[in-house]
Parts: sequence; C-alpha cells; structure tokens
Amino acid sequence: MITQPHILFFGTPEFASPSLSALVENGYKIVGIVTMPDEPAGRNQTLTPPPIKILAESLGLPIFQPKKLEKEMWLNSMPEADIFVLVAYGKILPSWLLELPRFGTINIHPSLLPKFRGPSPIQNALLAGEKTTGVSIMLMDKDIDHGPILALQQIPIDNTDTIISLSEKLAYIGAKILCQTIPEWTSHSLKPIAQDHSKATFTKIIKKEDGHINWSREAKQIINQLRAFAIWPKCWTILENNSQKTRIIILNAHTTTRQSHTVTPGTSIINTNEFLIATNDYFIAIDKLQPENKKEMSASAFLQGYKLDSLTRFT
Repeated sequence: MITQPHILFFGTPEFASPSLSALVENGYKIVGIVTMPDEPAGRNQTLTPPPIKILAESLGLPIFQPKKLEKEMWLNSMPEADIFVLVAYGKILPSWLLELPRFGTINIHPSLLPKFRGPSPIQNALLAGEKTTGVSIMLMDKDIDHGPILALQQIPIDNTDTIISLSEKLAYIGAKILCQTIPEWTSHSLKPIAQDHSKATFTKIIKKEDGHINWSREAKQIINQLRAFAIWPKCWTILENNSQKTRIIILNAHTTTRQSHTVTPGTSIINTNEFLIATNDYFIAIDKLQPENKKEMSASAFLQGYKLDSLTRFT
C-alpha cells in the first residue's frame, strides 16, 4: 500500500497554490511541477512567471514548462510519478499522458460535477445566481471534466461573494479534500462514482466582450455579472455624452429598491446622493468606476469631473 505516492503536479494560476502547499505540508513527495511558460504581462509586457512557478521555486521543487506535451520529449526527460495531480493547468492532457501514472490523473474542479463543466465554472455559478457550489475531485479521462468522482464538497455562495472571494474559498477547500482523497484512492479504499452525464452543463472561455453590460437585463443579473467578472474581463459600458463615447468600467455597484419601469434601460438619474442607472426592473447605484485610461474613482468623484446630467445614456 502506498500512502504517500510520488506526485507530478500540474498547475498554473494562484488557484493551484493552496493545493501544492498542502501536499508539501502533508509530506507528499513532489517529483516535479508542470506549469505554463512565462508570459508577457502588464503595460510593458514584462516576461512574468505563473504564480505556481513562483511558489515552486520557493519550495525548491523541480519545474517544467513545456510549450507542447509531446510524447517522445516527455518519456525522455520527465520524472516518473505514481499519480498526477492537476489543478487549473491550462492545457488538455492527451490520453497517453493521462494513462502513464499507476494511479491515474486526478483533478480538482471548482463545481459540483456534472454541473458547470469546462473552463469557467466559478464565474458561471455567480452569473447564474447559484446559492451553492463546491469542489469535485475527479479521476480524469479523455473527455473534459467527464471522469468519475472521487470526492465532493458543497459550500454556500454568499451574496457578497465575487470571483475573488469564491475562488479563494474553493481553492482552500479543494486543497483540503485533495489531501484526504489521495491516500484513500491509492490504498484502494475509495470507489469512484460515475457522473450522471445527462445532467451535465457546460461553460465556455470568458471573452472580453462578455463584460459588456446590457442594461436591458434585470438588475440582479447585472450585479451577478459584476461579481463574476471582477478580475477579468471586468464589466464595462459606453457613456454617450456630448456626441462623445467613453468606455467606463463599473467596479462596484448595488441594487436599489427603486423601480425603473418608466425609464429607458441605460438611462442615468443623478442627485446629490446617488448615481443611478436604469435596468429592466430596478435602478442600480454605481459606487466605484474607472473611465478608460483613467484611475479608479468613486461615483461622486466621477460626477464632479464629467458633469453629467440626468437622462444621460449608457449603452
């Protein structure tokens, strides 16, 4: 029986860091870290390592950043492992690679599978206004998020949760149940449970245009959009003022109890205390925003600088 198997860890963003840290803290032998290549970032496009590489360097772990997962290269240069652990790596692993380790490849997926398969489960849970979500520990097969489940844990979604706070919660929960699941799986005391594929729902890669606010939607849907896209692509609208169009990023806002049925969606109402924009049902109060190429500012600072009148349109 192997209770502390040799692990090859695949991961790239900050979401993967708690899992790697937990494995090291629990005494697992990490034979290597596979992560995405460094990429240009920021205004100056400085070559920047992924978060998991920075953590791995601090832990003194071997790091591999292959541009392509080629079989010949892999067999000649990569360390052997009893099990692969994948947490938000960023590439699809080919079937030949999944089958190499004796205990297979397990994945932390931040949803209650089969719901929200694919690349953006946390964002989609927030967009849908879900009250609960969770983490699935899955044995990977050739199809995306399709394999049998080894462990599940459900958590509530708070009304104040955003992609930032919810991702952090799920990352730490995933790390905890990962360390509980590995010894059960490798000692053959855990039986995988097949997913009910008839209940599967799917997510897509989030694109920049997904952040564009449609003011004709209900207020709660727009607030959920702000929560889901608080990191990227962020939510934005176009200010039409004096024949000029300015892209405005909405950073924080909240719903009001004031109905807007008699006002065209996207129309602003401004008074001394509030900066309101009409939706399909209620007004949304803007708290913080960022005009294109400007710094973040409060709604009051924005109104002082831009001198908007009521009935200004946002599209």
